[in-house]
Amino acid sequence: MKDRETLKEVLRIILQRISAQDRELASRVQGSFAGVMDEVGYRDRRAISFYRRFSIAAVAAAAVIGVFFTVTLVNIGREHNEEAVAAASWTRLTVPEGEHVDMTLSDGTRLYVNSGSEVEIPSVFDPEKRKIRMTGEVYLEVAKDAERPFFVETEDFDVRVYGTSFNVSAYPEDGVSSVVLVEGSVAVSAGDMTRFIEPGQKMEISGGRMDVSDVDVMEYVGWKDRIIITGGQTLDQIMQKLARYYGADISVSDEVAGMMMNGKLDLQEDLSSVLDNLCILLPLEYERCKGDRYIISFRK
Repeated sequence: MKDRETLKEVLRIILQRISAQDRELASRVQGSFAGVMDEVGYRDRRAISFYRRFSIAAVAAAAVIGVFFTVTLVNIGREHNEEAVAAASWTRLTVPEGEHVDMTLSDGTRLYVNSGSEVEIPSVFDPEKRKIRMTGEVYLEVAKDAERPFFVETEDFDVRVYGTSFNVSAYPEDGVSSVVLVEGSVAVSAGDMTRFIEPGQKMEISGGRMDVSDVDVMEYVGWKDRIIITGGQTLDQIMQKLARYYGADISVSDEVAGMMMNGKLDLQEDLSSVLDNLCILLPLEYERCKGDRYIISFRK
């Protein structure tokens, strides 16, 4: 009974903070809470498991109203039994464009989830392996566990991890996916092909091909530290990254789209401030239109 009252108090506080911004969202969260309470049946072990599931729901709700959250999922133990694994449910975390989530799973694995991404996480990891599903972009620092390898599953390929740090980008609209390895070792499988990559390498997956190249990893993982490294990229490519990071609509005129850039952009500030700084360094100007739309062109 005490657990139930505690859960209700958690819900009350969260709803107070949400309802001021979005009454419809508050109603949906409350409905989800009631369903989960019926499912767990107020049993102690399942009630503890509920804290973990509800933590993810709270992060998703907060992201909708523009709050940046860091969350640690409660570790409820490894529960190595068939009943727990069979009953494991999957929770989907959706991060809207312009928002970002930093979270830690129960095994100690840390995820940085980029704007416009989705991650599905089981309530209980399998005794023999750990697995998550994703679309979008996620940087992972995987906790080492010699007994249970870690897998990242996307629509087109899977990554097997051997205790490591790496970035996976798999936005459906991009047409090209990539895995960039910072340290450790990963194996990428797509169809009948499996290839390993080494630290400092990027694998691109597109059209049934898997191409490996040496890269500056900071160009691909800097977003988690709120920076963009612009080494050898065009203005159009950089603006696409900014648009996704801030959830904005940015257009680049044809005359400047191919301009090459080298340097670093600090994303600690809002988008207008970032563009202001960029226009000081380069002969550019921008116009801000309705609907959070920006147009970049040569300075007149």
